[in-house]
Amino acid sequence: MYEIVRKKVLNPVVKLMEVSAPDIARVCKPGQFVIIRVN
Repeated sequence: MYEIVRKKVLNPVVKLMEVSAPDIARVCKPGQFVIIRVN
């Protein structure tokens, strides 16, 4: 599991979440994205 470092409501339908995931950050390349699934 990755740690949620920060959460911020940008407007009523958009939220920003900063997640600490150093192993993903190490191998990601520009233009890639991560799909997040909640349980």
